[in-house]
Amino acid sequence: MFLSRLGARGTLLAVVLFGVVGALSARADQPPGFAPAPPDAERHEAESLDSPAWRQTLRAWNEWLAADKSYLPGEAERLKQELDVQLSGMSSSQLADFKSDLDAKLALLTGQGGREYRLWENETLSVASDAYARKIRAHLPDFAHMTASEVQAVLDQFEYDRYRAQQAETAYHRSQERRVALVREELQYQREAWQRSLDRAGRNNLQAHFAVPPQQQANFRHYRNQTAYGFGFGWGYGFGLGFW
Repeated sequence: MFLSRLGARGTLLAVVLFGVVGALSARADQPPGFAPAPPDAERHEAESLDSPAWRQTLRAWNEWLAADKSYLPGEAERLKQELDVQLSGMSSSQLADFKSDLDAKLALLTGQGGREYRLWENETLSVASDAYARKIRAHLPDFAHMTASEVQAVLDQFEYDRYRAQQAETAYHRSQERRVALVREELQYQREAWQRSLDRAGRNNLQAHFAVPPQQQANFRHYRNQTAYGFGFGWGYGFGLGFW
């Protein structure tokens, strides 16, 4: 209601007032002695190889090269010299863009995905012979000449391949466990069948031991149908008393 009465001037006055209040609030939230850097300060620093930011980036890159086993010591030194020559021919804007991409690449290579890839790489090369290690290095990605987006694609593919390998290993172990279970069931069934056959054989042998031969069974049936007769012998002495 109040702003509608003031019209356009009132609206403009309110916008200016809100802007001043917001600026004062933002400054109040900043710590004492804080001075925000000019918008172009970071890019200006990235445009100079003598800046602390560039020295920090190059130091981190050289440390990564020294620790990476995919490059031999002579190759790592050659890559350092190659990078120095490449940077010396860049303009200020090219230096800033290149530093931004190199920082992003270092963040990927030193992050969790990059550390897991390097662990796999080091373990693979440590158990390989010199001849086989040369073959492995010939097929490893050349991170030194890749952009950050290309490094990301390699790490993503590595993570996917490792996941597939883990799934295949899990499926293999499950099939082996199932196969072992089936073999155990078959052996148990065979043992039980063998035991049953032994029990039947034992009962048959016992019955055969006490069984009457067929001829004797016929005689028993013949005499059982005959009338029985009996006879015997007897003797004795008699005496008596009397008057003659």
